[in-house]
Amino acid sequence: MRLLKRSLDLQWQPATALDIMTPDPRSVSENTAILELADAMQKHEIHAAPVIDAAGRPKGVVTRTDVIEYWNNRLMSGAASTSQVSVSQNCHQLPRDEHTVQDIMTPAVFHVHESAPIAAVADRMLALEIRCLFVTDKQGVLIGTVNIFDALRHAARNNTWHASYMLEKDSCLLESTWELPTALRR
Repeated sequence: MRLLKRSLDLQWQPATALDIMTPDPRSVSENTAILELADAMQKHEIHAAPVIDAAGRPKGVVTRTDVIEYWNNRLMSGAASTSQVSVSQNCHQLPRDEHTVQDIMTPAVFHVHESAPIAAVADRMLALEIRCLFVTDKQGVLIGTVNIFDALRHAARNNTWHASYMLEKDSCLLESTWELPTALRR
């Protein structure tokens, strides 16, 4: 690698979480009934959903696995008989109860601010060993999600991943010898 002249890229800014995020993710209230959640996840083919409070701030995340474990635990404990629950994917055949998303969600909120450079987003995902982060605005309100595929898609389209990373890490732009395979370029 060699150092580029600073004058070449004075106006260049690394892409941010806002640039690559998926806006307005399907989210659920912490007071949503588990049966309603299961139905929505099936209908919209959602594997995980941010859990938000009344102000739109993230409180946690709930996944299909959380829902499956919840119903499995109910069946194993005898709280619902197997005759009440169908093996089919029709959620309306599950027994009703009073439990809500708050009872089964993971109350951890992993997020980045909308202005976070992609390199910081990638570093956070790697450090936490997760595939998705919430994106929040200045008030802490959920405005989107960014996942590893969003970051890779951006890198593949722009061939700027390494340069962006070096700018964030070393406060200088370095030329990369890394080349994106032709098959991945668009």
